[in-house]
Amino acid sequence: MLSKGRSVYGVTSAATIWALAAIGICIGIGQLASAIKLSVVVVIVLFGVDLFEEHTQKISKRMHSRYTTWRDKDNE
Repeated sequence: MLSKGRSVYGVTSAATIWALAAIGICIGIGQLASAIKLSVVVVIVLFGVDLFEEHTQKISKRMHSRYTTWRDKDNE
């Protein structure tokens, strides 16, 4: 994980590594059913996070375009 100003990057990657470690431990101790269930949960959560990130990026782009349009009208 990295931080830049007030933003933190790589949280999803770090959480994925921890989840994969947990899946590996489940496999190592012979809990294959738990490993499969955890794998499904991780895939669903990562898919949801991806959708959420796309949605928030679209919102922020619209807000930025509205702000620049508004700012340009004031400068005229």
